[in-house]
Amino acid sequence: MSDLPFNITDELRVKLHAIGWIENRRVDISASLAKATAAGWQIFPLARAVIEQFDGIGQWSDYMFDVEDVSTNWTYRGDSPEVPEFETFEKVSEQKIYPMAEFNGWSPIFVTDKGLLVEFVGEQAHWLGSTPQEAFEALFSHMYRCRTIKEHP
Repeated sequence: MSDLPFNITDELRVKLHAIGWIENRRVDISASLAKATAAGWQIFPLARAVIEQFDGIGQWSDYMFDVEDVSTNWTYRGDSPEVPEFETFEKVSEQKIYPMAEFNGWSPIFVTDKGLLVEFVGEQAHWLGSTPQEAFEALFSHMYRCRTIKEHP
């Protein structure tokens, strides 16, 4: 877990367990990675560490970690991305992005090579926090609330 850009605090651990995460979780991402690469995405070490821990978690809620789905819905093809706002965002922010999750199947969430999270709503990019810790805590808190609300009508 030391490769993650944030610390798993006791409070965060409770939320993660509630959405199906377990300690030392490692997912085989080779099939998803192949499809994402074919869609033009280039993975970097920090993205790999996050995805291996969390891919597939949250598919029951409005938030879901599904690299294959998000990377093929929003492709990036080298110098001619099908969604130009991704390339523009990378140039302006000076950060690489990699798809890792989405909200409601229409709002992709990316991890940056600096460990931050950014969500796109249409062409607009929204930071989930100003530090990796803040960003991941915000995302997992949203997922936790979705789970809690859905389980307790």
